[in-house]
Amino acid sequence: MRIAITAGGTGGHVYPAQAVLDELKRRELESGKIEINLLFLSGGTDIDLKHTNVKAKRIMSGKYRRDAPWTLPANIFKTCAGIIQSFWHLFFFMPDVVLSTGGYGALPVSIASIIFFIPLVIHEQNAVPGVANAITGKFARKICLTFDKAQEFFSKKKTVKTGLPIRKALLGKKRAEAIEYYKLDGTVPVLFISGGSQGSQPINATVIEILDKLIAHCHVIHQVGEENLPLMKLETNEVLRESPYKNRYHIYGLLKDEEMGYAYAAADLILCRAGASSITEISSYGKPSILIPFPYAAVDHQRQNAYAYANEGAALVVEQQNLQPNFLLERITTLLQNPAELKKMAASTTAFAHPDAEQAISNILMSL
Repeated sequence: MRIAITAGGTGGHVYPAQAVLDELKRRELESGKIEINLLFLSGGTDIDLKHTNVKAKRIMSGKYRRDAPWTLPANIFKTCAGIIQSFWHLFFFMPDVVLSTGGYGALPVSIASIIFFIPLVIHEQNAVPGVANAITGKFARKICLTFDKAQEFFSKKKTVKTGLPIRKALLGKKRAEAIEYYKLDGTVPVLFISGGSQGSQPINATVIEILDKLIAHCHVIHQVGEENLPLMKLETNEVLRESPYKNRYHIYGLLKDEEMGYAYAAADLILCRAGASSITEISSYGKPSILIPFPYAAVDHQRQNAYAYANEGAALVVEQQNLQPNFLLERITTLLQNPAELKKMAASTTAFAHPDAEQAISNILMSL
């Protein structure tokens, strides 16, 4: 069996592809009767190739940037070159099926698979499809969804809600272990703040302004982004210099998978962006959250994600233009002082969690 997987641009597209790849190789190993050869093609982030019978190739791809329309001709050229490269790689590998988890780096491969009449399965992780999936969805054999709202943009005959695959290293952490891991006082609530792997300067700046008041109510685990870490350490050290609670603030640049899992497990409340991966990870731990959508995301997908998820009752949404220090402090402290409301929000996360998403997608691939 030959399966090609393509994802491009960012880790948000590559991590689900990695989870499906791992599941397929697990099935091959446990079965002992089937051989699954995999080809990973991407125009962006690399994938962790820790398996045999997996090949990876980098292709050219161009990203349509609304903030820089003058780059369009160059990006069209890159995409066309990527289609030619993809055509070449698929010709010699000739997969039985192709999976695209979206992103601009996946578009050339998806187009090449359509030209070859190879069955195409796409996964749309957001509530509103990106450009690549919007184009190729018309030709896909199956379309796997994370949000129900995304069904509005595709043929209902093709869609199936699978959820979003997430990395297994994130899962399964226990609160007691997490409290010990981060050396926390188990009697004090825990707030986990993350602006994503690169951090968020608007979130970081707002947190600094309320930090001394915030840690009077809770422990704070704060992922600020690797590049932001040196300056954030200087500023937070100055803010907390006289605070009797300064040991409650735990600052990190970038948390690895296991560390992120412990942060989710420890948290009573999570403050973060509204990427599909973040929302899925939060729901997998059944945690209430405050979501601050990134206002410049492609097709405004983070805002759409946030409100689609909040409609389930699992989260509050704070628009970035409303991200005022006192307003945010009031939202956080009100929730932390209301365990009944936190419990109610946590219960609502189960409607979104799909812990077997990579299995559902793998079943579809193998059936085709």
